[in-house]
Amino acid sequence: MQETEIEFKNLLTKDEFENIEHALFKDVEAVSQTNYYVDTDRFDLRSNHLMLRIRKREDMNMLTLKVPMDEHVTEEFHNPLYEDIHIGDIVNKDMLSRPMFLIIRSHLINRTLRVVGKLTTLRKEIDYNGGTLVLDYSTYLGHEDYEIEFEVDDVSKETIFNELLHTFNITKKDTPVKVERFYNALESN
Repeated sequence: MQETEIEFKNLLTKDEFENIEHALFKDVEAVSQTNYYVDTDRFDLRSNHLMLRIRKREDMNMLTLKVPMDEHVTEEFHNPLYEDIHIGDIVNKDMLSRPMFLIIRSHLINRTLRVVGKLTTLRKEIDYNGGTLVLDYSTYLGHEDYEIEFEVDDVSKETIFNELLHTFNITKKDTPVKVERFYNALESN
């Protein structure tokens, strides 16, 4: 399966997170999900701006390759997995869909892929002005962070996200994606 993802995101302070949660997500149940990040021992995927993860949510594991296309836009390739995942596990080519395999190989990446770590998120989602508003609390490698995301079908909807931030008096911040925050924490440990 392949899809295009358009999202805007902003890191939040704990107070900002709690204010938005109380105002918009008060009656929404959080869902736990864990991202297991996959790379080579030399982080070849990261070096090539690719992200491969296995997302465990309830009893489902989904392998996803994200390929950046433009600012705020990524192309995603998905493949369901049915085995349990653990840090250090090898991800072999049989687990990859054909498009995933071809994209990774096109970057001359032929080293062993393995699970290098995990990030766990408590996520709340609501429909919001033609998109999906997501509130995330994530923990990884002794770190924690708070984030708001707005997933949409058109980049012009960024104005809706900016208005939301303005409404809650939140300063727009340069917000690396979760996998980058994970890698930064991995490098600092």
